[in-house]
Amino acid sequence: METDPLNPSSDRDSPGGDNARNFDVVLERLITASGATSETDFGKKLGIKQPSIAAARRRGAIPPNWVVAIARAYGFSADWLLFGEGPMRRGESKTPVISSTLLPDGTQIDFVSLKIAITRLDSNNELVIGKYWPWELYSRKYLMELGDPDSMVFIPISGDAMLPAFKDRQFVIIDTSQIDIEPDKIYAVGVDGFVLIRIVRIAPGKLILDGYNCKTLEVNPGDIKILGLVVRPTMEKESAV
Repeated sequence: METDPLNPSSDRDSPGGDNARNFDVVLERLITASGATSETDFGKKLGIKQPSIAAARRRGAIPPNWVVAIARAYGFSADWLLFGEGPMRRGESKTPVISSTLLPDGTQIDFVSLKIAITRLDSNNELVIGKYWPWELYSRKYLMELGDPDSMVFIPISGDAMLPAFKDRQFVIIDTSQIDIEPDKIYAVGVDGFVLIRIVRIAPGKLILDGYNCKTLEVNPGDIKILGLVVRPTMEKESAV
């Protein structure tokens, strides 16, 4: 039976027992969800002192108010925070877990698949997203370090504009939840019904779309749509959706 991280059994486990491992797994999810870089940083975000974290670890129980605080502040599902089950964020569909592996310390690593989008937008100027690509798997934990796995899709590069960084027909992963422009980062951009992968820069009253092997394009912000941040390259083989 899985230990409830809020109410462990009255029989105290040893420091290396199931309660201790479960506590550390849940705490790691809370730290990741909060965007903290360490337990100390996590404590600062929630106003928790290190002795309180140490005391909770000794009990092998996560205080419920920690979970509530993270769920409310960052929009995460309490079920996912506590048990790693269901959608990561409230109201979202979880990417399917294709396979899992159990590390010697008891940590479970889930590998997930992403869907593929095509380089044309639909009539509503939205991405057209097709089937899952189950032959290209990533650790969910790794994808969480890049952004929100449930908002990520594969999309192919079209053309040579981003050479030498990205080749024609090579796939990249974009996170559709990251649409706020940060200068000089690479985004999937909707332009005239097509998806371009470009470096986006902000200028007074306009946006600059640039590549490593193409002409610079100046556009009005209302004439394009930021579809998502490119978080990493992936396959070079193109696939039909």
